[in-house]
Amino acid sequence: MKKISIRNLLIVLLCSTIICMSIGFSITANKLQTLKNKKETFDVEFVKVVEETSLKGGIELPKGSNNITNKGQTLNLKFSLYSPSDELSYSVLIKNKGTLKAEIVDIIKAPDYVNDTKYKNSIYPVTIKTTDASGMILESGEEREIKITVTYNQTANITKKDISYQLSLLTKSL
Repeated sequence: MKKISIRNLLIVLLCSTIICMSIGFSITANKLQTLKNKKETFDVEFVKVVEETSLKGGIELPKGSNNITNKGQTLNLKFSLYSPSDELSYSVLIKNKGTLKAEIVDIIKAPDYVNDTKYKNSIYPVTIKTTDASGMILESGEEREIKITVTYNQTANITKKDISYQLSLLTKSL
């Protein structure tokens, strides 16, 4: 009688194991199918540009315009400054619209009015300052803000300055 009872216990135990394994397999297959159908995207863009301040140093108010091109990868800016103490300040939003985590490697400035002496002298006495975004990490859906400030510094030779400036995103997925 004990042999029958041990045999029955083993059969019940094996049947339970098979049932648990089949439930586990079903759950795993379902999760795998979900992962297979999931689309990973990488998309970091300039999404919004807001003029924050426009300070007038003389008679005429400085002017600026902007547009985002190249599927959000490039920001084109144009400035017109007329006299010392003119200043334009912009807030630029960068957003990770993809599903992958991303890093901003750099923001390419063209022309480089900060590090290239030739271009720096071409807009003198105007200076352009941009927030350093190198190394910023963006989770999916996250936004970061950078600032751009254009200032007409004091000088004896006062002339109208028309400046074109372009920023392009250099990013990578993590």
